Amino acid sequence: MLSKTVLRDEDLINLLNKLNEKLDDLTQKRKNLMLQIKDSESGILIYEYVKCGKKGCRCNNGVSLHGPYYYHYFWSDGKLRKKYICPVNKINDNFKDLIEKIENNKKNKEIQKQIKIIENFILRINQMKDRFKDEIIEILNFL
Repeated sequence: MLSKTVLRDEDLINLLNKLNEKLDDLTQKRKNLMLQIKDSESGILIYEYVKCGKKGCRCNNGVSLHGPYYYHYFWSDGKLRKKYICPVNKINDNFKDLIEKIENNKKNKEIQKQIKIIENFILRINQMKDRFKDEIIEILNFL
């Protein structure tokens, strides 16, 4: 049979102080992580050879396609989208920026996982404090 542990008033106050310290620490960690989130884009970059669609062009007979060109594939409004970026042999700032944003997206997902774990602990601590709230108020009013 399990026995209940009886806590003294000082023990409850110490526990509350430790919970508040931990809560402050976790809140600061969450804030620091949120500051690490950067501008991001989802999707991938793929290079492709394409047909231009002009009559009489060499690409229409399948001999030689144009390109290669980089395209950004991403989901938007439930549809897979494709956006032209640049020729493979003429890398531009738009391409470099997009590469960085796609990498940021991966890092942001990891940061978001850490934030979620911290938020779960914050919630648990607040629930714990609420459970003992009445007892703590009574003790503090007595002291």
